Amino acid sequence: MRHIYRHLGLIIAVVVLLTLAMLPPSEKLKRGKDLGGGSTLVYQVDVRPTDPPDTLDRVKTLIKNRLDPNGQMEIDIVSQGTNRIEISMPLPSDAVQKLRAEFDQELEKLSGTQIRAEQLATVLAMPAAERQAELDRLSAGDAERAKLFSAAAQTFDAWQIARAKERAERPALEAAIAAARTAVDNARRDNVTPEAIKPLEQ
Repeated sequence: MRHIYRHLGLIIAVVVLLTLAMLPPSEKLKRGKDLGGGSTLVYQVDVRPTDPPDTLDRVKTLIKNRLDPNGQMEIDIVSQGTNRIEISMPLPSDAVQKLRAEFDQELEKLSGTQIRAEQLATVLAMPAAERQAELDRLSAGDAERAKLFSAAAQTFDAWQIARAKERAERPALEAAIAAARTAVDNARRDNVTPEAIKPLEQ
């Protein structure tokens, strides 16, 4: 009688340990296609009489290497007869579907805030007040993005100032170059050495 109680206690302990090992079931147990749902596709392979005998196996290996090279997606690929291959794929779990939905949402947010170079150039060319308001809208509360926009605006302003200065100085520079060319031409005509040509007054 004592042995019966000891064996019964041992069985109960094993059952309890196995039950604890399977908790939570959503993480420890994976449902197959028959319980969790899925898709089954059957393909017919055009096997010709002149093809090698292992053609179907080679096609199976090729499909497996393309679909599930690491064997982690639980995709079953089996032969049917001499020219058919059945591919069974289980549906993703609820956790995977939730993660995919979250990923799609974040991707949609990111795509909505993407800025093309042409769009940024148009914004930077706006008057200061309008530009700052538009940059604040595009940064969407992101401090790092706002910092990058501010640096881009400062660089753009410095470039504009330098370009305006260059345009303002260009006529005087072109006039000086033209005068220098005239002096050189006159020196050549009068056989004057280059050392005798006085530099133009600044």
